[in-house]
Amino acid sequence: MGAKRPAIPRELRRRILIEAGHRCAIPTCRATPVEIAHIDPWSKVKRHDFVNLIALCPTCHTRFDDPHGAIDRKAMRQYKANLSPLSNGFKARHPKHVKVIAGYQVFWAFLNHCIQENRALEKALLDPTTPDSAMEALEYKSVASREEALIATLDFDSLYTPKRAGEIADNIFKVVDSWYDELWSDIASPAAPRKIMEEIEDLALALMEEIHHIVNECAHGQECGSSCGACV
Repeated sequence: MGAKRPAIPRELRRRILIEAGHRCAIPTCRATPVEIAHIDPWSKVKRHDFVNLIALCPTCHTRFDDPHGAIDRKAMRQYKANLSPLSNGFKARHPKHVKVIAGYQVFWAFLNHCIQENRALEKALLDPTTPDSAMEALEYKSVASREEALIATLDFDSLYTPKRAGEIADNIFKVVDSWYDELWSDIASPAAPRKIMEEIEDLALALMEEIHHIVNECAHGQECGSSCGACV
């Protein structure tokens, strides 16, 4: 690596490895250990982007870098696309995982809505000039968004979700719900959101990694049911 070329950030490197299941992304290889390769060369793009990075074993990496080799950039982009759990091939092989991913996305949509309504209510509670009519509207939205988030969490748990992913989602909802309870007990604190959001962000990363782990085990030849628990 040249002196002017920065290292791939740790979190980005982790995402690339999780995407490929910590194995070579070429399905007929799947060897370990792996290196992180740029699909379009660093000399051209001068940056590290998720869409342009892929995990390859040293042998496949060397073959890809060989200008006279059989693996060209078009093929490598296809290997990258095949890693996506939303690719047609993956969806055809693992329809129940598609439901898990959809449930995960719905779960986050309603959780984020609940967080936004909690923030709005908290801001109003900390502002003594908030009119009663505005407070009533914010309280109604807070209650409604909390119920929607609870239903989304229960739905996610029921969609063939492996145990650990369901537990993390439950814990995320509990953190948000504890914030909700705090708001309704009239002890709102300006310092609370920062601590709560840090907890949510840590759990969110853990859940994202778990979902990636689940779908990549199945996508790359592991036996459904015995390993991921979702395709049963």
